[in-house]
Amino acid sequence: MSSEAQYTYPCPLCGNSREELEATCKHCGWSPYHDPVGKPKENAPQSEPYSKSTAVFAGVLTILPWFYGFFFFAVVLWGLASSQGKPPVAMFAILFMSHICMMMLSLGLIVFYMIHLFSTDFVPKDQKPLWAVLLLVGGLLAMPIYWFFYIWKPATE
Repeated sequence: MSSEAQYTYPCPLCGNSREELEATCKHCGWSPYHDPVGKPKENAPQSEPYSKSTAVFAGVLTILPWFYGFFFFAVVLWGLASSQGKPPVAMFAILFMSHICMMMLSLGLIVFYMIHLFSTDFVPKDQKPLWAVLLLVGGLLAMPIYWFFYIWKPATE
């Protein structure tokens, strides 16, 4: 008896024996990763698109820092014009807290988009590193574009 025992594994589709557990069946073409026609198996892990309401909510949160930027500059210019040489302490406290909230939101959005990027099948695998760099470096510019192509479009199709 040889030391190398030859094991065979039955094909779950036709029952024909295969020599390797991960091998494609030579009789019917079944693969552990794809059906015989080459389509991904139904139970293969694939990401689901968000619902339209979730996609809209993510989009609103994504553009909120842009609106805050315009609001911030308008309030600062108004405060400087109406302060008459006195520092507006109350306005400073409100703007400071709103700035902290926007920074936390921006950080949360970056985390959300990075998790979405690496857990979705909608972004091609060869583009994931590029999108990761774009989201980290150009966050507020890249997030609306990423949202449109990979969150909004799959939710509407």
